[in-house]
Amino acid sequence: MHELVKKSLEKGLKIGAHPAYPDRSNFGRSSVSITGAELYDITVHQLGGLAAFLALHGAKLHHVKPHGALYNYLANAPSEARNFLEAVRDFDASLIVYGLSGSAFLKLAVEMGLAVKHEVFADRRYHSNGSLVDRSNPLAILDREEEVVNQVKAFARKEAFSTIEGLALELKADTVCIHSDSKEALSLLQIFHSIDL
Repeated sequence: MHELVKKSLEKGLKIGAHPAYPDRSNFGRSSVSITGAELYDITVHQLGGLAAFLALHGAKLHHVKPHGALYNYLANAPSEARNFLEAVRDFDASLIVYGLSGSAFLKLAVEMGLAVKHEVFADRRYHSNGSLVDRSNPLAILDREEEVVNQVKAFARKEAFSTIEGLALELKADTVCIHSDSKEALSLLQIFHSIDL
């Protein structure tokens, strides 16, 4: 974390925390049964860990976004989302909350006085209700560069795109997620940087 913070700040990047379930062996992509109080504490703990490394360089967190299974769960789980958002607000109410575009999670964050960014995913397929297709589905990931680029162009131009059900969907897009653990991440970033969106 320290090395990544240092390199990111050298590049002038804004840094956000990505709190997850306590599920290191599955990279936070598996659901874990925890209480609301535990979720609050886990969130504060993870925010604090990253913020400490930023403080060493005179910097602060810019945003927060739940990760993996927690991200998908909180999108439409108001009571648990409140625990997470209360932890964010109590830690630093100026943090921008990133979440699934159009989700109940972001609506609640706004009601709680937090700034939000509606997030869309470059390489993920969507259901017609705006939810992400579960990774267990072999069609969940867009595996052709052309498909990914076309979907991002649709987001940027506020145009409809095709869901897994074959229906048209339009989403508010303030920020686009590109998974850094995908082999195409760097080339996709270079493409998006070079095209007219």
